[in-house]
Amino acid sequence: MVFRRTLAGLVGVLILVACRSHADAGSALVASISTEPLTLTPPFSPTIHDYYVRCGAGKNMLSIAATAGADATVALARPVTTAPAASVTANGVLSENEAAVVSASNGTETEEYWVRCLPHDFPRLRMVVHPAAGVPTPGYYLLGNATNASGESGYAMVLDADGVPVWYSRTSNGNDPVDVESLAPNAVSFVAYLYYTFSEASWKYEIHDLGTDAVDYVEPGGEPLDLHELQALPNGDYLVLSDPITTGVDLTGLGAFGLNESMVGCDAQEVSPGGTVVWQWSATDHFDPVKDSTFPGTGTASGVPVVDPFHCNSIDVAADGDLLISSRNMDSVFLVSKATGKVVWKMGGATYTRDGATYLTVTGDPQTSFYRQHDARFLPNGQISLFDDATSTPGAARGVVYSYDVNAGTASFVWQYRGTVNSAAMGSFRVLSDGSRIIGWGEGGQPQLAFTEVDASGNDLLDFDFTDGDQSYRALKVPLTQLDIGLMRNSVSGFAPDGGAVDTGAEDGGTQDATSPVEAGAGCHTISGSGASEQCSYSVDSAADGGCSIEGALPGACPASGLYGCCVESVWDDGGANLVDATCYYSSTTGQPAASQCAFEAYDGLPYDWQTFAP
Repeated sequence: MVFRRTLAGLVGVLILVACRSHADAGSALVASISTEPLTLTPPFSPTIHDYYVRCGAGKNMLSIAATAGADATVALARPVTTAPAASVTANGVLSENEAAVVSASNGTETEEYWVRCLPHDFPRLRMVVHPAAGVPTPGYYLLGNATNASGESGYAMVLDADGVPVWYSRTSNGNDPVDVESLAPNAVSFVAYLYYTFSEASWKYEIHDLGTDAVDYVEPGGEPLDLHELQALPNGDYLVLSDPITTGVDLTGLGAFGLNESMVGCDAQEVSPGGTVVWQWSATDHFDPVKDSTFPGTGTASGVPVVDPFHCNSIDVAADGDLLISSRNMDSVFLVSKATGKVVWKMGGATYTRDGATYLTVTGDPQTSFYRQHDARFLPNGQISLFDDATSTPGAARGVVYSYDVNAGTASFVWQYRGTVNSAAMGSFRVLSDGSRIIGWGEGGQPQLAFTEVDASGNDLLDFDFTDGDQSYRALKVPLTQLDIGLMRNSVSGFAPDGGAVDTGAEDGGTQDATSPVEAGAGCHTISGSGASEQCSYSVDSAADGGCSIEGALPGACPASGLYGCCVESVWDDGGANLVDATCYYSSTTGQPAASQCAFEAYDGLPYDWQTFAP
């Protein structure tokens, strides 16, 4: 069934990756941008308009500086605002998911440069391009970290070719995002799932509308959702897979299994937007789990062990409406007639089918055949692409293309791009109309890589990985026209498009107000001294509150009386990404009581040095 709720309050994460959308369009309106003490990624270039900094939990202090190019001006639009000038420097506070925005103009042209504050539990990313091999065609990459390292959460993402997440959403149930896809313009879908767990009735596909911030939910009718596939049909319906559980099944002859087993099946459903089941197909009506399964797996359903003889993991729709279905645990892909439900032909795996389908023997393949495959797709020229995991075989994981001839009963090897080892699970391979070929390596199919983009000649154009070892179920690419950059920037989970709760009071030039419990957390002020030497000290309970923590901080005092403010920095984490401990001291301007100046920023973004000027 399908239902909708608004995005407000939804805690979900989706990661998408994009090609270099601005690499050729940018002009030198900005000569430099820096974000001390946080590291700007990628390094600044006038032609790159989206960046990120890795933030600590809660609020993050930084000093943002920008210098305009010739005949241009720059201004900071977020988190604080400044007047246009040849160069600007401002201290501000960014909460996780917020963005700093630099606006540049030369009178006739205006551009924005966005710096996203990635949350502390976001996976670590690395994009590497190989310009000597060629340039990737423009587009966005979609993926999610279907496994995650300690301290990280599951996110679905959109990244550009520089590896910048221009849109993402954290999963609401704490599970990992699977099958990140864009089924319609300015929409992103995914499901949060526990792998090899079946029969969880609460799991649903989420379809995020980036223009309205609405979320539609899709699930099968009457059966638990299977994580592997969601397809949108031209009539507005959806195709999904489901996991029916059958008990008391005789699986004698299938490995070590026997009588009275619990078995997870493979059903494909067409469901309407209202949740009505329009069409359904069941693998158990057309295949024998003992005779057709070549690599049976196991899992759990409601905590009970189940046998997984089929493990369907993709559906593709032919021009006439028939379905190409991949069954991992049968080592087979097959064509199902939408009209009759019969299996028309079967490629790979055991030769048996209850329907007497034509068997296509794989020929000319340097790895003999494919094994434990994923993501089988029809190509416009009538060929078939798939990701060959080669699990438990001497072969290597690869993206591979076959042609097939039903009359001859053959499937002929055409093309491949190989990794170095086989993949334990997951993975994807897509051939796009613009010539792009994206191989998602799944679980270890190419060590240290999540996906690779190659051209038709097999030249490696681009590699992406999660540096903490996270893995992705699929990695896809869509054209730039599929997802609007402005909508993505402003619909990031947890980001307020109208700006954050940053104080803009005149008393501190627009920096965060240290006296505000909403903005700076619980704190205290101590007034000491008198007259020109009167001093105000401020601290909060933890660095996450956005101020200074006094635990373990270095002692210090203002170097001279009559200065507006000063700060001693103490301990930083992650190379300066997270303030752990610090003590901040303030002295009044000559003739001004210190108490009147205590609204000044608790820590104003200047690491290591005394701050000796008024903001």
